[in-house]
Amino acid sequence: MIAFIIFGWKGVTYTKTRGRFHCPQCAEERDFEHKRVRNFFTLYFIPLIPLGLAGEYIHCTACGGDFEITVLNWSPEAEEQEANLAIASTLLGALACMVEVDPAHARERARAARETWESAMGTGLPAEAFESAIAEVRSGSFQLEPQVAEVSGALTDEGREMFLRSLLAVAASAGEVGDREFAIVTRSAEAMGVTPTHLKGILSE
Repeated sequence: MIAFIIFGWKGVTYTKTRGRFHCPQCAEERDFEHKRVRNFFTLYFIPLIPLGLAGEYIHCTACGGDFEITVLNWSPEAEEQEANLAIASTLLGALACMVEVDPAHARERARAARETWESAMGTGLPAEAFESAIAEVRSGSFQLEPQVAEVSGALTDEGREMFLRSLLAVAASAGEVGDREFAIVTRSAEAMGVTPTHLKGILSE
């Protein structure tokens, strides 16, 4: 009679720790389990000898979602703050573009740009920040379409409208809006994915 020895490898999942985290799927604070998967040498399908770690992940006990370990470092508040800073910086750059498009009206538009930005952001604008934005436009380091497109996803429809209305307000501060000024508005709208019909509605208000 021949005796067969059955051996192999098997991954065993276990919970290392538990805690609370902000679940990206639930968009709320939830309980989590830090899961680890370790390979075991098995004899007759019984895990006997622990081998290397096969992987680990974070499991949300509410929605059942599994996430990478780095999710524990994710802070929605910090992410929102970072997005708001990017929006503020991009709006300032776009307004600086509007100021620089016509040197003959730069002075009054610079004043309007500062007031418009402060009204939109709800905070004061340091003079050096405004001067830096102007310098970036003059040097070409501020690229309107790519930078507007980059923050577009963080803007609501109302936010996109606010952005475009801010540009229009600065353009109109020196009188009639010309082709060069209107081009900045339309380029920004296109970068945000605002349709011509939607833009026409904003312009008609």
